Amino acid sequence: MLRHACVALLVVLSTSVAHAQLESPRLHALRDQLTPYGTRTLDVLRELHDVAHTADRRREIQLASYLLAIGSVDLWIVARRNRDAELDARLAEVHRTSVDQLPGVLARLLTTVRVAPFVSEVDDALAVLRGAPEARGTVRGDVLFVDSVMRALGAADPVVALARLADDPCADATVACAVTLQPFDATGRRAIHAVEAARRATALVRERAEQGDPLALATAEALVLDRALLATTELAPSVVGFPALGALTTVSGTGEAARVDVFVYVDSTEVRYAFAPRVAFDAEGARLVGERTPVLPSFATIPMPAATRAFPEPVAELVELFASLRGAHVAFAPSPGLSTTDLWRVVRSADTARMPLRIAATTHDGNVRLRTLQWREELDARTEVYVRMGGYSVRSTNGARDLPRVRGAEGWSYDMPSLRALIEAAPTVAVRAMHDMPAAPVVDVLFSTEGATLVRR
Repeated sequence: MLRHACVALLVVLSTSVAHAQLESPRLHALRDQLTPYGTRTLDVLRELHDVAHTADRRREIQLASYLLAIGSVDLWIVARRNRDAELDARLAEVHRTSVDQLPGVLARLLTTVRVAPFVSEVDDALAVLRGAPEARGTVRGDVLFVDSVMRALGAADPVVALARLADDPCADATVACAVTLQPFDATGRRAIHAVEAARRATALVRERAEQGDPLALATAEALVLDRALLATTELAPSVVGFPALGALTTVSGTGEAARVDVFVYVDSTEVRYAFAPRVAFDAEGARLVGERTPVLPSFATIPMPAATRAFPEPVAELVELFASLRGAHVAFAPSPGLSTTDLWRVVRSADTARMPLRIAATTHDGNVRLRTLQWREELDARTEVYVRMGGYSVRSTNGARDLPRVRGAEGWSYDMPSLRALIEAAPTVAVRAMHDMPAAPVVDVLFSTEGATLVRR
């Protein structure tokens, strides 16, 4: 770091009489006064600025510019990490610029410094100012990375903000994805990775402070607080898959990535439910937690008794479960083989328990997405879709039309593109279905437009 660089500078200048003559007593004194970093450093930087612009010898100008640039970069990092706006503003005054323009001014100054022994350090400092990934692993890069993570944690959506700071650790399919990362989408995985990387960075900077690094020492107090805050951080990334519960219905619509507290997965014989995990961090790293148990990938089960009547009635076990979850954000996840009769039994059970439902399905990009489940016993809508085994029947103010299933390379499928073209502009779409047919194509229609409402009759 800078202290080591100054020692190296002295060594370089003392290797020959010619070099020694270039180091004036003033430059020598200023070099020694740069650290420890603080407001006193500003006076040293002003004098270095004068030397860099008034010295007679090019070598002396270069050495003064080097100390000015490196000292200014470190002080800028100190001001940023310590949230010292006054120090930041006074540093900008030294360079006769604004706070916003200061990083660019420092970067341009660094590009003019090509003192042979310090080219590598200058390039590292440039990488830090430009936010290059290779800056990580240096004290400067690690301090700024931790600062970026702490600022992201204070954002309106910390998961999205954190995700911009790290790569997806599960992007390489040949490398096993950690259990704590598997339930979440790529954005969530990157966010978790960023927090874990920040925790490691604080440990490395602390080690460098113990070794006497001036930048690490100047930011040590803030980093102690950062480490404590990171240890209490919890994230709630979007859950994209829970293979332990079972396969979800796949839909062609998009839905929304909304908060889910608990997933209720229903197939023809069993109901499995589990609380969506959050991610907490401790000395061992990331771990899955939840306010209530079971937390994914664990789950609990209750039976789904067979229907005894053609008319769909509430299921007592489901009513009891939904009532116990009142106040939580519940996502109902139908299995691909669930029937329309059982779909209505779930809906009636939730209604009896006064539980609003959102339906969960897998979109073609592999993510779990949600749609608020709107339903009515009866609805007189201008646009209606009747889902049958052979396709769709559509009725609107433009008349009636049948859309039979179509045959493609992967077999027979419902003609969703044609259906969407007919109904996407309708504010409300009544969706009805044949009794006891597979519910998957009905769920697909519910995801096709925001106005879709499930209607029993």
